[in-house]
Amino acid sequence: MKGFFLGLSILTIIGFSACNKKAGPLKACFTFSKNTAKINDTVYLLNCSENYSKFKWSIPNAFSFDTINNYYVPTSIGDKYIYLLTWSLDGADTTGVAKILSVK
Repeated sequence: MKGFFLGLSILTIIGFSACNKKAGPLKACFTFSKNTAKINDTVYLLNCSENYSKFKWSIPNAFSFDTINNYYVPTSIGDKYIYLLTWSLDGADTTGVAKILSVK
């Protein structure tokens, strides 16, 4: 029974501290696992955004995705535009970032 109350106390403290946390500015950010790619290479898209509640990826020749990190496998040469849109913690604001992946 002591373990139950200890666990409940710890969860309560964590919950209250999370509620008191002040959010910073919304920032959309991602990096590529490689700056240039070849056809059929897997390029990982690593989300480094801050203070967001949700996000949406827009990737060439694909649907929008809402996973934290993503990947892209180019099927043709050229510059590929990849977008990440993020929403603020309260949902009132959005911001986005676009990057170009060069496929040789």
